[in-house]
Amino acid sequence: MGTYLPGMGSCGYFRRHWRYCPRVLRKCGFAQIRQDTSMSCSDIVPKERTSVLAGSSLRIGSDVTPEFKKAVMEVADSDWQSIYREFDGHRVKTDQEWVEVCFIPNAIGHSKDAPVYRYLAIREVMGSADFPGMASSQQSFPFPTLQMSSQRYKIFGVVTNMDWAGEVLIHWQRERCGKSEEAHSVMKEDFAGGKLPPDDFGENAA
Repeated sequence: MGTYLPGMGSCGYFRRHWRYCPRVLRKCGFAQIRQDTSMSCSDIVPKERTSVLAGSSLRIGSDVTPEFKKAVMEVADSDWQSIYREFDGHRVKTDQEWVEVCFIPNAIGHSKDAPVYRYLAIREVMGSADFPGMASSQQSFPFPTLQMSSQRYKIFGVVTNMDWAGEVLIHWQRERCGKSEEAHSVMKEDFAGGKLPPDDFGENAA
């Protein structure tokens, strides 16, 4: 469906672009939405059963709130499942693991008729980042982390209304990555879209 600025009203963006989709697609009322946390969960999720979002399949990055972290901490360590990637025809184990979390945010937990969503947590082992004279609890990171036993992890959240296996959902959502950034780079660098045109020395004639 394209890209947009984070926090600019994801529901409105989707609704406007839905009008330009083929009529046969709009008639069946079905769409698949996959996005990271730049698409506001508080904007999309409560409205999924209304308007053009009805019947859509959602797989969106979820904010890692203190309540979400608390739900993750309640999961037994044995419930975490490894995430694999395909390499040269073989499944290779990565440093990431996933688990389904029993979590209902306040935004959708106020009604018995609220849509049913699954929340997945993904954790990734962090390397040692201890600095002399600084306790681990004093360090801050630009991403959500969680201390489990003696190990610190990066934590990611996922919310979906799809019944696919967790690892399949994770790989499917990640397939969206790459091409939009590549197109932006070509426009900015190859076609000089990121540079203002000068009016001296005849540069524009080149």
